[in-house]
Amino acid sequence: MGARFPHQTTADIFFEDYFNTPPPDTRHRLSNTCVAWGENVVYVEEEDGPGWSYFLFSEDEILVQDVGEAPEGPGPGILAALHPPGPDDYIVNGGHVKGHRILWNHKVCVAREDGGTMHYHQAEPRQGPEPPPIMVHPHVGSHYPFRILTLGSQVQNYRRIRM
Repeated sequence: MGARFPHQTTADIFFEDYFNTPPPDTRHRLSNTCVAWGENVVYVEEEDGPGWSYFLFSEDEILVQDVGEAPEGPGPGILAALHPPGPDDYIVNGGHVKGHRILWNHKVCVAREDGGTMHYHQAEPRQGPEPPPIMVHPHVGSHYPFRILTLGSQVQNYRRIRM
């Protein structure tokens, strides 16, 4: 999940199978950006020409269920100064986004509002805070379709998918 380095973004979860949705069809991805230490915002982006941009109705496209502090986390009250989880407005990479606040020490489940499948596509190695591109050939790198993404923390943050 990565809520340690502000502005670091993870964006390797797609609403469509990337290689079976050729342009000009619109592709969407789930972005997870660290906005402050211990606090992330998750929102949807759409492919806009050569790049990606915030999808205007992002908060309506995903269901985010915060089930509370993770039992493996740092313990109750350790991160009490963080804002409570929930939807909010943010400035991410100079642009306005409306997304769902996720706290580092909470267990959170994310799914598509329409119950559809999401797709993990393995990305190239990270070179900085921006999300790296996915592996460019459909037969190189991992691809897993799934329905529910679980975010949480143990000694380190983790992501888990449910088919």
